[in-house]
Amino acid sequence: MSVINATQFVGIVAFGIAAVVSTLAWRAARDARRHWALIVIVNTLLAAECGMGVRHRLHAFATDWLMARNLYGARHMPQEYLIAVAAAVGLILALAIVVRARRRSVECLATWLATILSLVLFAIETVSLHSIDAVFYRPVGSVALIGWLWLILGSATALSARAELRHNKP
Repeated sequence: MSVINATQFVGIVAFGIAAVVSTLAWRAARDARRHWALIVIVNTLLAAECGMGVRHRLHAFATDWLMARNLYGARHMPQEYLIAVAAAVGLILALAIVVRARRRSVECLATWLATILSLVLFAIETVSLHSIDAVFYRPVGSVALIGWLWLILGSATALSARAELRHNKP
């Protein structure tokens, strides 16, 4: 069993709290229950991923596969393409959520946008372009920058879910 570092711990706590508060919002919601249920599931999976690091194993598998085929040196263009695709998919998802959820509460919409940004961040990290990793893993105190980004996004999700709870009080 591996030891969880400070950055992983921040991610687990940030997305874990987001999942818990979103669960409370889901239980209290008068409408948009499916939206809240999906937000709970995604944030629970993000918290688990911070601890398990499957994205790092996927990257290691891809690296091994490329090296076995002498393609590792040519990986930059596909990585840049994958990052652009991840960003484009995130933008399309965000726009779709804005269009579909316009009748939903602002809190629900804000929670979705923070959750989508979290997913895009994880996708970009999984692709693992070295120049981006150098920024993501730069220490800011005892936590890498990516941990602070997770904290911001998890907090945005939790705060929006909490506002939804207040909005739905009887």
